This record gives sequence, C-alpha cells and structure tokens, in this order.
Amino acid sequence: MRKRMHSVGMLALALSLAACINTNAVRLGEPGQYPAVHPDSVKVFLTEADVKADFDKVALINAEGNYSYATDEKMINAMKKKAGKLGANAIILGEFRDPSTVEKIADAVIGVGGEKTAKVLAIRLKL
Repeated sequence: MRKRMHSVGMLALALSLAACINTNAVRLGEPGQYPAVHPDSVKVFLTEADVKADFDKVALINAEGNYSYATDEKMINAMKKKAGKLGANAIILGEFRDPSTVEKIADAVIGVGGEKTAKVLAIRLKL
C-alpha cells in the first residue's frame, strides 16, 4: 500500500511539473531600475509599431511549456508576470513556436519533446 501511495505521489508531482510554464529573462537595463508592476497592469502589444509611446527596453523574456498545457494565453500570462517582476509595464509579442508533429509523437511515446516556446520584449512605457 505504501509503495502505491508513493507511486501516486510521484505521478502527481510529475504531472504538476509538466504543467508548468518556465520563464527566464535577459535584462537589458539596470537591475532594479523600475518598481515591480502587477501582471494585470502589463499591457500586451502585437508589434513594436503598435506602441504609440516612448519606452525603455527592460528584458527579453523566453517561456516554454508542454504544448498540451501551454496555451498562448497561459504563455502570455506567465510572461506578463515575469515582466511585471522586472518593472516592465508592457510586452511586445515575438515568436511563438509549437512543437513539430514528430516532437509531439515523441512526447506522447517517450515523454521527451513537445515543448511550446515563446519570446517577448518587456518594455517600460514612458507615461
């Protein structure tokens, strides 16, 4: 019985980790230059041309997560959260990449591959 409970616990842990969206950032400005911003206040722009105000570049943010969990909305929300922590009040969407069919099959069969990735530019609008 104890072994079964341990196996169930390990499975739950593996599933929760697989459901995560991981983000990382490369700062472009000075650390701590801007105060943190709540993720709900971080605006989203499709292109740099859509930004009608002056801005500073804060960071390049990358995100990745399993394609079966990581919808575009979840990816954007994770990147908004990361951007807000860095003091950015907006992001400009970059490349979003879904895994290839071969990667999806490999993920289903052996649990490797199947990662969806996304990139954004975190900016601080000068209001």
